[in-house]
Amino acid sequence: MSVTRRALPSGRVTWRANVFFEHRVIADKSFQRKTDAKRWEADQLVKLQSGAWIDPTRGRVSFGSLAEEWQGSRQHLAVRSQETTQFPLDSYVIPTIGRLPIAVISATDVERVLTSMTVRGLATATRRRVLSVRLVLDYAVRDRRISVNVARSIPLPKGTTKREPHWLRAEQLGKLADAMPPNCRPVVLFLGLAGCRFSEMCALRVDDVVQTPHGLGVRIHRAAPQSKRTSGAVFGPTKSH
Repeated sequence: MSVTRRALPSGRVTWRANVFFEHRVIADKSFQRKTDAKRWEADQLVKLQSGAWIDPTRGRVSFGSLAEEWQGSRQHLAVRSQETTQFPLDSYVIPTIGRLPIAVISATDVERVLTSMTVRGLATATRRRVLSVRLVLDYAVRDRRISVNVARSIPLPKGTTKREPHWLRAEQLGKLADAMPPNCRPVVLFLGLAGCRFSEMCALRVDDVVQTPHGLGVRIHRAAPQSKRTSGAVFGPTKSH
């Protein structure tokens, strides 16, 4: 039998449900009632046969440990992209729910992350905190450690409306450059005329100046943003947007 009766030294009786696969126990759980044990066992068997079963032991990893593992899987991204999610995790999320096993994290726990630090951040920072929790738990779902991402049920707080960029006309760009200190004028003119980011300009080298049918041009293919942690330049690919 996969549901067995157990008598405890205190005299209390519990019922132990075991789920077998290939002649070994892959999951077990104790209940006070035999009916509940059988119901749980039947549910696990249905999930096992349909391919939806998830090993409950894999959900015992703490959120903090999983977040570190998830961050390590993002090494192919730009450093600033990694830091954008690492900062809210380290500062707000992990101190609140970092020790909890991912299988027991509830929507209420995610809401605690928001309410505990709302007074210390703007709507944008709050949004990033929710997104970082979502991304880590999405990783857990893809890796079949949990079946549902509870953070997906938490609505994102509304932020400010993103404004469309306003491009300067040639005469406006000239006036802006004239208002700058002499050593900054070439930078303003280059950024305004080339349309690249400051980090992309910082990554330019002499061999990035190329000849085109219309004259000299520059090849923008890398960026050197400033790291929030070390304050040094980190060379990497340009953004895709």
